[in-house]
Amino acid sequence: VESDPAYTVPPRDRHDAVRLTGNTLAASLKMRCDSTASDYALFWVNVAGQLVVAGDYVTPEHQAAMDAAGKAGTFAAASEHIKLPADGCNGPVSAVYNLGQPVFLKDAGACEATVFKRRDLAVEYGMRSIAFIPCEGGVQEFGTTKTWEAIPPYPYFPKAELRQAFENMGCAYAQYWILKDGEFTIAADFVTVARRRALRNRRGDDQTFCSASRQFALSADGDGPVAVAYGLGQPIYVSVADAKTMRRRELAQEFGIKGMHMYPVEGGVLECGIPEDARLSGNTLEAAMKMRCDNSGAGYALYWTEESGQFVVAGEYVTLPMQRQWSLNGISGSFAEASKEVKIDMTGDDPVAMAARFRDPVFVQEAGESEQLVRKDMAKQYGIASVCFIAVEGGVLEFGTSHGPETSTWSGMPQVADMPKDELKTAFNVFEADYAIFWCLQADRYIVGAAYVTPEHARALRNQRGDEVSYAEW
Repeated sequence: VESDPAYTVPPRDRHDAVRLTGNTLAASLKMRCDSTASDYALFWVNVAGQLVVAGDYVTPEHQAAMDAAGKAGTFAAASEHIKLPADGCNGPVSAVYNLGQPVFLKDAGACEATVFKRRDLAVEYGMRSIAFIPCEGGVQEFGTTKTWEAIPPYPYFPKAELRQAFENMGCAYAQYWILKDGEFTIAADFVTVARRRALRNRRGDDQTFCSASRQFALSADGDGPVAVAYGLGQPIYVSVADAKTMRRRELAQEFGIKGMHMYPVEGGVLECGIPEDARLSGNTLEAAMKMRCDNSGAGYALYWTEESGQFVVAGEYVTLPMQRQWSLNGISGSFAEASKEVKIDMTGDDPVAMAARFRDPVFVQEAGESEQLVRKDMAKQYGIASVCFIAVEGGVLEFGTSHGPETSTWSGMPQVADMPKDELKTAFNVFEADYAIFWCLQADRYIVGAAYVTPEHARALRNQRGDEVSYAEW
């Protein structure tokens, strides 16, 4: 067993950092196997004082090898039933969790059972070298049936950016370009299950933009987006329509890719791409708007999408206190409703266009005084105070306050938790959830910070109970 004392955990790699779930976790594990030539990867988290497996990935090649050998399952699957103590350093997983330094087993089967609890499982499934590294919210483990002399180089994939890409920007893939001998080539990639399924149905094959991009070697001295992002040392957003120097432009258009986020990372560039058809809709959109108002104290929310070069409103939500105050003030309709008549030039300097173009949040302290806001006079008419604009999947989410007590008062961009759009989509579209609750940690207890109930469930409850009370908002 070896540790690397020279390794220090990045500041955000702590147990209270970005939680790995959904596509962020799946991408992290799959790309770790790609970048290290591992056969499997696991993610361990602390649940009630015990470290347990929260995610796994097994390469198709290793799965096929286990099937051919007549094995029932894999080492990764067998590890699902293991519970390890979170306290102390009793074994490699708990040691990494508590010390924040990698641990390496050159031959897992040769370890003492007191050192490595899964030694016999490693022997049974032919697993030899295994690495354990600190990861956001837990420990990442990856290994091989071959023998490594040391932990293979493993790049740090920025999980906060990955989560933002998948959950809020509508990205459908991620790929890691590694720089070697003056060229960038793809060392790891991940495509969401939903995107793979959509492409297979549309194309009739298993090709993806990631698999097709693997044939490219990009010059580090070139002027394409990968080289530019690496040279600048800061993230950039690339619109495929405007990317004249991008060698893969026609390929991106063939696979329906609208834009890409490029993040410089250790040894290369992480690319996350957005399909042309990425949009929020249905209960996912309604929940995103309503829950954003709940946890920020906003009085309304709008969802802007681009149509023929202009941004138009594709969804709106107004809180009951906000709507009631407008009525008391003798104002018919709402600011959200009136905004539906407005079209915003996507190339202009209105906050909606700026948030969409540069993918950075925009905050307007006093909407009625903003020269950039196309709806400045409308904002004055409806008593709108501060407004936020953030880029999300398929467009821009706008939410704002009034000058009255029916909303919060912001002195700057409100720092509130973002609702994970991809997981909301899965909850409503796949698992047919009737409600969503965001539990917010306040002091030493959790309270409801935001909630949403589907219209159908709300109606059924109203008919059955005779009131407006639901489990989510009780």
